[in-house]
Amino acid sequence: MLLRCEGLSADYHGIPALHGVDFQLAEGECLGIVGPNGAGKTTLLGVLAGIVPLSAGRIEYAGEAIERMPVEARVRRGMVLVPEGRRVFAGLSIEENLLAGAYLRTDRVAVRGDLRRFYRRFPLLHARRREAAGALSGGQQQLLAIGRAVMASPRLLVIDEPTMGLSPAAAREVTDFLRTLSTEGLSMIWAGERGDCRISPGIRFALGKSAAKSCTQSRCRAVPGAICAARSTFLGNADFLVERHPAARVKSECSEEFWSERRALTFR
Repeated sequence: MLLRCEGLSADYHGIPALHGVDFQLAEGECLGIVGPNGAGKTTLLGVLAGIVPLSAGRIEYAGEAIERMPVEARVRRGMVLVPEGRRVFAGLSIEENLLAGAYLRTDRVAVRGDLRRFYRRFPLLHARRREAAGALSGGQQQLLAIGRAVMASPRLLVIDEPTMGLSPAAAREVTDFLRTLSTEGLSMIWAGERGDCRISPGIRFALGKSAAKSCTQSRCRAVPGAICAARSTFLGNADFLVERHPAARVKSECSEEFWSERRALTFR
């Protein structure tokens, strides 16, 4: 198991944001965390990356406890975050942004090889590599942000809202890039408000409670062959897991009684 999280809790100045979150991720797996604004998705990813302090719980990554490690130590071990809102260095060139992602690497020949591979995927960005990143469109900046993270040679890519605010065409291009990385064996965790970012045929979805109710009506159908199943120890009060299964169909409804019987946890 690549990542195992047990009892993750976090707060902001005493206000709980996560409480008792448990999940795990296998090598090469892709996990989507879906929920509305304020559900705690960004907090959870920040806890994993080390930018949000953990108040309780354990994070085991590649067999090593990392909950007390600083951000740079986690990056050195291959856990890399693509933050919400892209956050490229607007005043730096496209190429300088990409090389910034490889700052901790010492294998300079391999770095140049990764840079060439990125440019082969996106020749337009190669042609504009000397231009400031701030001049790019939102979709191009998101590709650059993901490319910058890939330049760190990650083993686990953690992505917050990869298609937020993008046009349908730009969102497809971003999703295609992530799908390519997934097929190459890169493990991923991504978070978003919708479950229609189909990065991997075998993607698992963990949903916040309100998202799960709407998912049973329509959104799960974005994942061919998905099945909805209760899981009382998954994310916060998100006692719902959507997991791909080739012979399964999406359950059409879940009653209020079903939800009232589930253990109440907080995932805010």
